Amino acid sequence: MTIAEQFIKDLETFINDQAADLNEKDKKACIDAALNCLRLNFKYQTIYIPTQDRQALLSRNKAIYADFTGHNHNDLARKHRLSLQQIYSIIRNQRKAAEGVAKPDKPVFLLVLDEHLPFDIAATGVSQNYAAALSQKIAAYILENYAGAFFTLPAKQNGRG
Repeated sequence: MTIAEQFIKDLETFINDQAADLNEKDKKACIDAALNCLRLNFKYQTIYIPTQDRQALLSRNKAIYADFTGHNHNDLARKHRLSLQQIYSIIRNQRKAAEGVAKPDKPVFLLVLDEHLPFDIAATGVSQNYAAALSQKIAAYILENYAGAFFTLPAKQNGRG
């Protein structure tokens, strides 16, 4: 079983357990909404699940920018165990934030979990409060159990997963 298949299976089980108070139809709808949300936002792309929470990432990015001298990209990449491309991106985004042009961005995966998943689950008919709480639990579960993982979600199979 690939990591993507295991991820789907584990996520289905987790949501099923967390939504124990819902009927079977609503549980299935929540599971499908979560998987469809991820598929829609990461279609044909590799998903990378960050190894740190958002606040830790923002702190790390600020530290990288503070240590940046203009010529030490490689040193920062080694020190923070990031690719050179990531260092360039972090510095560019932090520079824009310092100039007031843009907010420091958060990883796309966290953005999807924070901003899209609650609305997609609420669209199944559960209350917005229930959807928000379930989304937070899902996000915590994924970050705790799949931090550092990267994979591509397979296409839907048999109307599920």
